Amino acid sequence: MPEGRRIQLIESRDAAHLTAVLQDADEDDARIRVAVADPANMSYVVLAGEQPAGAVVVRWGHDESEIVYIAVDAGVRGQGLGKHALQLVAEEARRRKAAALVVGTSNASLGTIAFYQKCGYKIIGVVPDAIVFGKAITNGLNPLAGVWAKEKMINPTTFPVGSTHSTFNANPMGTGVALEAMKMMAETDYEAMVMQKGAYLLDGFKALKDKYKIVGDVDGLGMALRMEICEPHDSFTPAKRLVDRMVDVGLAGEIDVNGKKMGCVLDIGGYYKNVITLAPNLHMSKDEMDLGLLLLDKLLADATKHA
Repeated sequence: MPEGRRIQLIESRDAAHLTAVLQDADEDDARIRVAVADPANMSYVVLAGEQPAGAVVVRWGHDESEIVYIAVDAGVRGQGLGKHALQLVAEEARRRKAAALVVGTSNASLGTIAFYQKCGYKIIGVVPDAIVFGKAITNGLNPLAGVWAKEKMINPTTFPVGSTHSTFNANPMGTGVALEAMKMMAETDYEAMVMQKGAYLLDGFKALKDKYKIVGDVDGLGMALRMEICEPHDSFTPAKRLVDRMVDVGLAGEIDVNGKKMGCVLDIGGYYKNVITLAPNLHMSKDEMDLGLLLLDKLLADATKHA
């Protein structure tokens, strides 16, 4: 506690005062007023001695309570008032038998995040305001990126047509492909489809691991999978020599599959260049997945003979 002063949280519905203090927590006065007026929230003035020194808005709940806003007057910062105010809120949460107390903040202020962590809070999740997805939306045809963002950030009023430009904005084919890709994303449940197919492929990888000692760890997320190729004596020591053979045999195109000669192009990664990585077409069929696993099976069998 700041020396010589008693710090208290006093309930308040003085919207004008609370809004003025909380402007450092949110630049949108209207949003602050809505939070203060919300009957589900409880607003407090932070008193240092007899002087108002900050404000807190909390939404109390049995399972989870949330600190909606907290701010300390600029003139008294650096004296431990914010930390002590958080402690008082935590004490009230325990008194109310709340199972959890959460607070949200922007990742634009690393100092604020560090402050909450010093006060005992842990990061349990991130809710993005905007997501930029690389330049792969047309799979290499045209290097276009995309942005998903909250409507308030990119609606036609705040972000009208012409607000941005690109070196490639005059490429109608590339932008046409990008538009079709966006339509496909809207029409297809890729999250469910990719996880289902990825689980099927990972099961296939695990079966190959059980079958061949040269297969070390296998893991992945969705359809982005990896298989480590190792020395058979411990299934751990990286075996780049075996991977090199698998690559050569696959490129030779002489793998026999039901009387047909086929090839298999492997993507190799990892620090020791002994990891087979998989990032296939998201629309590949079950038959195509089975064929890929069969080709990999045959390459592993050949490599095992030369281990």
